[in-house]
Amino acid sequence: MPEAPYKIRDRRGTSHGWGRSDLFDAAAPRNDERTARVPQSLDRDGSALMGQQSRVALMRIARYLCANFPQVRNAVAEMATYTTASFIPQFEGADKAWGEQAEALLREHDRILDIRGAQWNRDHWLRGMVASAIRDGDSATLLVDRGDGYPQIQCIPGHRLGCRAATEVMSGPYKGLSIVDGVIIDDFGTVIAHRILGNVPEDDRDVSVADIIPHWIPDVALPDQVRGISWIGSVLIQSQDVKERRRLELAAMKLAASEGFLVENEDGQPELSRIVPDTSVVTDAAATPVAPALEMVDGPGYRYAKAQTGQKITAITSDRPTANQQVFEDGIIREILASMGWSSDFSFDPTKVASRQMFIVISKINANMNAIRRLMVEPACRRLDGWRISKFIKRGDLPANPEWYKWGYQHPADITADEKYSSDTDLQEWRGGGATMADFCGRRGKDWRETIDQSVREEKYRMDACAASGVPYDRVRLLTPNGSPVDAVDATDPTEPV
Repeated sequence: MPEAPYKIRDRRGTSHGWGRSDLFDAAAPRNDERTARVPQSLDRDGSALMGQQSRVALMRIARYLCANFPQVRNAVAEMATYTTASFIPQFEGADKAWGEQAEALLREHDRILDIRGAQWNRDHWLRGMVASAIRDGDSATLLVDRGDGYPQIQCIPGHRLGCRAATEVMSGPYKGLSIVDGVIIDDFGTVIAHRILGNVPEDDRDVSVADIIPHWIPDVALPDQVRGISWIGSVLIQSQDVKERRRLELAAMKLAASEGFLVENEDGQPELSRIVPDTSVVTDAAATPVAPALEMVDGPGYRYAKAQTGQKITAITSDRPTANQQVFEDGIIREILASMGWSSDFSFDPTKVASRQMFIVISKINANMNAIRRLMVEPACRRLDGWRISKFIKRGDLPANPEWYKWGYQHPADITADEKYSSDTDLQEWRGGGATMADFCGRRGKDWRETIDQSVREEKYRMDACAASGVPYDRVRLLTPNGSPVDAVDATDPTEPV
């Protein structure tokens, strides 16, 4: 039975939880504290190696980076957008009429998928799934209904999944089982349930794996991994260096801005008693009138400094931040984007690579996005859509079908650096037999069956329209790449105009 929606009370603006104002600072300790949360024991199981404390610390630092570095925020948004630009379910069973009905029902339900309202539709769910996995490490989707059997979802952020220093479930249907970072497992490591944290321990809830979909990308290569780890968190030390450098650099720039002019004279000693902010005459200790050493002359729209004979005024300038400092920070940004499986040459500064090198960059990006789709996005969509279809059949919104589970997905088109080059290459491979129609259409985010069916419908419509109007078909449609076929024009007739 699906779970009821979980009540989460926001505490924004208070001193606790995600809304606390010092969260980002507390999440990124500096200097000797910087490695305090990094696991040191390397001879334990993977779940113990990356415990809840370390995982949450990485999550908080990654959130800080996304909130304070526009380059990182933009890269996360780009990955989420390109990975899930179009992820359309398509029925692969024999009953095409039933499939069209089911697809239409899913498309309508996509608009009101989330219990929070129409703003959080399926596209928002897909983008949030990828962004959360990259930034936070993981998230989850709770399968819920409002009591009438109508299927909806509730998104659970990664910081709401966990446990309170417990290693064993003490009560409830899962009593006696092990719990690792909010994941309840049996002796074989099989995931049985997940724990959702409330504001107080009494509000915690253990949810069966049948009613929740976890979203994370297994990239640590640990066979007993049960939680996702932030990709950005792998560069936490370098990112804290950037934060500290920015703080010190800002202090240095403020100090430089507080200094104005340097007055030089013949003996090299400062004449502080002779420097005045205006052109009035001052007197020295002997009450002898002297001319001012530095005059500030004001006029309509201008103000300048004037020195006496034998003196020189030099404006104090600052070149901070220097080019070397900017190169240092750019290098850290490159490392952060590389930890995400993204490229700064694509997202941050594409002017530093040649066109041929950009093909390699984009090929690596496409391979990474396809891995995310294959390992996380498509399994989550298949699980969600199968649950929705079964609920629709049970409610009577959709007739039963023995092949209700046969679904495929139309992925987004691959990124390309040169659309014409990629199109010509794909066409040559398809004509030469090196690629299939499925490969050719798949790289463009299309389904090969729908492409062929649409081409047939267009061709039939064109032929029927020509027959109805009496227009020769070869005058409307070029049947060969070089123009009309030979028999359309009598090539042997010498009187035929060329």
